[in-house]
Amino acid sequence: MIRLVLADMDGTLVPVGAEDSGVSERTIRAVAAMREAGVAFGPATGRISGDVVRFFRNDPSVLYDGILASGRIVYAGGRMVRRQSIDRGVLRRVSATAAKASAVVSWCVDPYLEGRTGKVSWGVVVPPALEGMSEAFSRALGGAKVVSEVPEGDEFFVAGLAFDEGEVDPELVRRTVEDACPDVSLMHTIPGWFDVNERGWSKHRGLAPILEALGITRDEVAFIGDSENDVPLMAEVGHPLCVADGQQVAKDAAEMVIGASVEDGPAELMEHLARTGGVL
Repeated sequence: MIRLVLADMDGTLVPVGAEDSGVSERTIRAVAAMREAGVAFGPATGRISGDVVRFFRNDPSVLYDGILASGRIVYAGGRMVRRQSIDRGVLRRVSATAAKASAVVSWCVDPYLEGRTGKVSWGVVVPPALEGMSEAFSRALGGAKVVSEVPEGDEFFVAGLAFDEGEVDPELVRRTVEDACPDVSLMHTIPGWFDVNERGWSKHRGLAPILEALGITRDEVAFIGDSENDVPLMAEVGHPLCVADGQQVAKDAAEMVIGASVEDGPAELMEHLARTGGVL
């Protein structure tokens, strides 16, 4: 019996390329129906609170339970139980190294955590060696503010490496950074992007507080993912699932491949769980 469904956002609930639209109306209805049937729901994503609320038509109830920012922000039972920012010293070292592979560090500030509304703001560090690409990187990141170094001030919960995947081999970026910064882990989640975290940080780190708050076991949890950064959490839950248009590494880690993200496969699964009361 499944009592909690966790789901990734990008490439899972939100098809790649549909970030401006958010989740489908069918997904919103499926989540509501599943909750009414007694099956809890939570996002499990590398994104921050403000992004997730926006994806769900500005409904903050989506954060009642959830693992955000690769496990750095965790909500359980309607309250925040973890808030752990990224060490900016790590980002500075990554930035200096990544430039050698034509990649740049980007980060965002979450207004939702400060009780503010509005668009999530992004910044990008473009060093002098790559400043000819400043406009392209800023545009690709939705008008991100371009700076020459990682700034002081705001807490950063989500950071990544942006690069032109048509011009740069992702594995070159990974090797360049991880060889120079062995305490850093890169996860290739969408084209032209690596999530950046200190090694050991992943969505799976947010599972235990939610299990404790809900009084359930790992065997009663299903998690729907699509990519490399979902695999550690897949290994921790009783029912790891992958969308049909996900990466092969995630399919290999799943007990079941469900319908494609672009065809509302996760919504179809949640509709089924709502009808059966949690029987997969």
